[in-house]
Amino acid sequence: MRQAVNQPDTTQRVVSTGGEKQLSVEAKAQAVTAPGAVHIGKTDAQSKAGIAGVALRVTAADGKPAIRQDGSPLLGADGKPAVITTGTDGTATIPDLRTPQDIRITEVAPARGYEEAFDAANPPSTTGTLRPGDTLELNLVNKPNTPTVPIHIPAGDPTPGPTSPM
Repeated sequence: MRQAVNQPDTTQRVVSTGGEKQLSVEAKAQAVTAPGAVHIGKTDAQSKAGIAGVALRVTAADGKPAIRQDGSPLLGADGKPAVITTGTDGTATIPDLRTPQDIRITEVAPARGYEEAFDAANPPSTTGTLRPGDTLELNLVNKPNTPTVPIHIPAGDPTPGPTSPM
């Protein structure tokens, strides 16, 4: 009987009474890139301050849902691409997205005080490419409504007072 030969860098051979048989191992796995995140900022065009409570739809560049790292689509409760809302600082973050992919952020409805510049037929949006392991920074800027000042400002009490007899 011969001894087994162990060659860890190539092939392991096992010897039995039936002779020598070569064994090999083959495995296949799909390569997965590191996940990425998207950080969105919604700011005022004049003051550069963050705008809170803005609803933003997250999609791929083609309008289809963005893809999570596990391969599932990023959907909201309504089955459409997810809508997120900016926090008190005017930002929102979406973690664990597949990379690379192009991400589009589209404003769903105007923020309060920014309705004049919002065009529902062509809402503000921005697109960027999410790279493996990175955080994609996207920013949308809104122009605030123009304050209206009345032309005629009444002065005093508009009701007539008692007249004094002369």
